[in-house]
Amino acid sequence: MGSRFHVASTHLALFDWLWAPSRLTINRTLWATGLALQCALAVAVFRRGIPRRFPCFAALICFYPLRAGLLFVLASRVDADVYNPLFNAMAFAEILLQAAIAVELIWRINQEMGVESRSSTERRWVALLIFLCLAGGLTWLVLRFTPARAPVDRVQVFVWFLMIAPFAVALRSARSANPMRIAAGFAAFSLIQLAATFGRAHAFLKHDAGWYLGWSYAPGAGYLAVVIFWLISLRQEQ
Repeated sequence: MGSRFHVASTHLALFDWLWAPSRLTINRTLWATGLALQCALAVAVFRRGIPRRFPCFAALICFYPLRAGLLFVLASRVDADVYNPLFNAMAFAEILLQAAIAVELIWRINQEMGVESRSSTERRWVALLIFLCLAGGLTWLVLRFTPARAPVDRVQVFVWFLMIAPFAVALRSARSANPMRIAAGFAAFSLIQLAATFGRAHAFLKHDAGWYLGWSYAPGAGYLAVVIFWLISLRQEQ
């Protein structure tokens, strides 16, 4: 019994020794690639004149690489008492910007549709109110069926559902390419994060560290795909 335990422990230690450098390499590669792509997207957004019509979107696109760089620099230079409140403040700023983008996209799509009757405008706002209630209900369901000890941010989950609303509006009413593509990117990223949340919760219940780690990488990889999509698809604003 003792020899078997010794062999198993040795193999686990060897596995950890081999896997740790690979995980570190993956983290560094994702971080560097993400930062480069996000900086490229920020430059492309300004070159294509997108901030004139979508200033909140442009602000968030610039915010992400600035936050990544700042937190990376400060991580080893400040105490946790300073770093953690700063991290939380930036997470809250991200949520505010995402909510502002949802409003901005719907507002721009309404402008594109031109003058409408009062009744159609009222119907659209009623539909938006219904979607907000639906987003709240779906958020409650996510929290209800997520394990109690699994870390889930209820505000962030609500914002993920909220970011799907502009895409639903754009599918029906958008008359230009950029609102549709911006909304599609956020909707796809929200769905990826929701899937990752459920995946981590399931792995948590099964005590499966491998799958939990894999699902933890999904949002980062998904956002890189969205950034590439925006780099390719966003058009010059006239």
